Amino acid sequence: MAAGEDHNLLVDYEGKLYVWGDNSKGQLGIGTCRQTPGIILLGLTRNDPIKEVKAKGFNSIAITEKGKAIQWPIVTPEGQLMPNPSELYLPPKVEIATAACGYDFSVLVSRSGHVYSFGLNNLAGQLGHGDTLPRESPTLIESLKADGEKISSVSCGYKHVICKTTLGKVYTWGWGSAGQLGHDSFENELYPRAILFADHESRHKTLQVQAGYKHSIMVQDNRKILWFGSNGTIHKQSTPIEVNLYQKVTMPQQNSYLIS
Repeated sequence: MAAGEDHNLLVDYEGKLYVWGDNSKGQLGIGTCRQTPGIILLGLTRNDPIKEVKAKGFNSIAITEKGKAIQWPIVTPEGQLMPNPSELYLPPKVEIATAACGYDFSVLVSRSGHVYSFGLNNLAGQLGHGDTLPRESPTLIESLKADGEKISSVSCGYKHVICKTTLGKVYTWGWGSAGQLGHDSFENELYPRAILFADHESRHKTLQVQAGYKHSIMVQDNRKILWFGSNGTIHKQSTPIEVNLYQKVTMPQQNSYLIS
């Protein structure tokens, strides 16, 4: 499943895609911006089941078993809204493994571990190409490829990105004024930059990464959760710190009744 701002996507075990929710901006992919009640089966491809869906804001991306990426709605540089799902143009033989949606931008990860980004909003450098220019179609982030890293997962926040390599290395880039990039600064990063950990954390491998609106989270193989950025209680934490969930989660009392 995936949830956008006002719409939802669900893939069943046969690879069929169902959508429901608000459609005022074409986020259901039914070809119009007409509001439609109930749950709709969205027929995107034949003989190529959907294996993954991502959503954020009113953007949606579906990845098929054959590695195709389909996005909706599409907004042209002239501001025209196209609510029909469109297969994204990729170089020959490039197959997509996973993806992430930001607000007005998206990131794709190929099966070979390379990262492609595109979108009309790149004012904070969230596309990772060393500039603030928009990209209409998926464009390879050359600096990650030059580093020789293979990316296995990615997550987009409002205007920043965090990704993890197959070896557990973590990169962030884009909007950084809330400390959400983890580089001990509050500057934007136009290129992907590896996070440097403290000595006692550097030997541990990162298993999962996730970007929030203006913060980032990592789960490491020692079961620790590292956090940086800003939220309702922590402000401008620009380096990864451990989050103690026992201080955040209320545990049930011994005589409490639990719903099974």
